[in-house]
Amino acid sequence: MAQYQPTFLPECCKLRTTLNQARRIPNPVSEKRWENNRQACKAGQRLSKVADTIGWMDEAAKGQPKGVATAQLGLSLAAIHTTTEMASGLISDLCANPEYFEALRNEVISVLGDKGWSKRALHDLKLMDSVMKESQRHHFGDIGKALVSGMSSPTSC
Repeated sequence: MAQYQPTFLPECCKLRTTLNQARRIPNPVSEKRWENNRQACKAGQRLSKVADTIGWMDEAAKGQPKGVATAQLGLSLAAIHTTTEMASGLISDLCANPEYFEALRNEVISVLGDKGWSKRALHDLKLMDSVMKESQRHHFGDIGKALVSGMSSPTSC
């Protein structure tokens, strides 16, 4: 009887309802793309490829039944988690090294003042990129460390 209990818990019911609502967004898009590709295939035309996550998931599914909404939610969760980890590590490192504030501030003011918010401007934030990469290098191993019994790990590089 205990195995059926989660089915009726309010939290589980809410989760199923939320997942069903989430499916209403990407599933029709995916189904429409599959139908367009089926029609194009019958007509001997090239299949359309779309460079977004729904298109990538459809391509990876290779015609198999798929859970686009579930996969999209998982991808979003991973993206939010890694972005949050990177940002919190970066903020922590900058608080520990406030001498970088002025140089970073000057670079941002200079680059964004000249080019505004654009891909090119982001590309030109060289110091910012370097600081972020260095922070990631220091915090890379913070997640998922597992040692076999008897193994040791250095505490610093």
